[in-house]
Amino acid sequence: MLRVARKAVILIEPNDVKKRGFSWNRFWSVDDLKSQVNRFETSGNYVYMASRREIEKVALGINLPAIAFGGLDEIYIKKAGGEKIADNTLSYRKIKFFLLILDILYRLNLRDRSVLVSVIFIKKPARKIVQAMKRFGYNIITLPVNPYVK
Repeated sequence: MLRVARKAVILIEPNDVKKRGFSWNRFWSVDDLKSQVNRFETSGNYVYMASRREIEKVALGINLPAIAFGGLDEIYIKKAGGEKIADNTLSYRKIKFFLLILDILYRLNLRDRSVLVSVIFIKKPARKIVQAMKRFGYNIITLPVNPYVK
């Protein structure tokens, strides 16, 4: 992706952190970390998750100028998939309620977003871009230049 992109690559993956999903057991406990880390879909696919640190290490390793991180939450409610989205449906109200709870927990620093949005810059981002991204809640990180590479 980096080879063919002009300015940046945006990678959206599940967030690889311990307290990511909305589960009271996961939220309050620290037991059974392996079941939270090594997960498989019912189809048999491994659930790949990205972490901020891994993205940062890749960017540092290939001497890129900056990265940015944001996030979002998702919620799945059975039987909601067949409904049309409208403000008055029960499923829509449930989704909005759970997303509000997740957002409050995130803002209280009790959990992280369930989906990590990583922006890997190939070229140093313009000040206007940085300011706009900060307004939308992104954390912009300027990476140090490798002193051993010209």
